[in-house]
Amino acid sequence: MDAIKIKKLSFQWKGQNKALLENIDISIAKGEHVFIQGKSGSGKSSLLSLLVGINLPQTGSIEVLGSQLNKLSAAERDEFRANHIGYIFQMFNLVPYLSVLDNVLLSCTFSKVRRDKILRSGKQPVEEAQRLLAELGLTGDEILHKMVTELSVGQQQRVAACRALIGSPEILIADEPTSSLDEDAQKSFISLISKECSLYGVTLIFVSHDTRYKQYFDRTFELKEGQLVLENEPQNKVSV
Repeated sequence: MDAIKIKKLSFQWKGQNKALLENIDISIAKGEHVFIQGKSGSGKSSLLSLLVGINLPQTGSIEVLGSQLNKLSAAERDEFRANHIGYIFQMFNLVPYLSVLDNVLLSCTFSKVRRDKILRSGKQPVEEAQRLLAELGLTGDEILHKMVTELSVGQQQRVAACRALIGSPEILIADEPTSSLDEDAQKSFISLISKECSLYGVTLIFVSHDTRYKQYFDRTFELKEGQLVLENEPQNKVSV
C-alpha cells in the first residue's frame, strides 16, 4: 500500500505568474525512504507544505495514508498531521520559552496517538525523549532543562529532529535537516533517522540540496522547472 499518492498536482503562490509546481504525479510506498533534491527556490519546501496539508494545490489530489487531504477541513488536517506526520522544519519551529525536553515532548502533548504508541512499548514519553536526545549527543540534566534559545543552532536542529521522531509517526518529512550540522554530526543525524524509520516502518522523505547522502535512500528525485523527475533507483542502498 502507498503512503502517499499525488495525482496531477499543480500549485501556484498568490501573485505568481506561473505555477511553481506543475502536473506532478508520484506514489511513495509505505516504509520507503525517498531523497528529493533541488536548487534553492525550486519549490522543495512548497511541495512539503502540500504533503502535510499546510497548503492545498490549485489542481490535482494528494492522498496520505488513505486520506484525501483536499477533502479535510483545516482543523482535520492539523489533527491528521499531529497524529501521523513528523516534520523537521528548515527553521526548526521550536518553542523558545520551553526547555529541550519539553520541546521534544510537545508531539505527545498534541497527539494522544503518538503518546499511546510509546506507552504500549512499555516506556514513558520522558524516557523515550531522553533516549532520542542521547542518540544525537544531547544528554545530562543541564542540557535537557535548558531553554532551547540557549543552545547552538546545530543543537536546536537535533532537538527539532527528536520532536519529529518521538511517537514513531507513520511519515517523517525532513526539510534541509543537516544544514547546520558539521560532517560528523550529519552522519550521526542521518544514521538515527534511518535507523528509527527502518525499525518502525516509517516512510521517510528527506529534502536537501546536498546530494552526498542520496546513496542511503531507496529512490532519488530532482525537483526542477516545476517537475519531480526520478533520477535513480539504486539496486543496493548503502547503509549509514
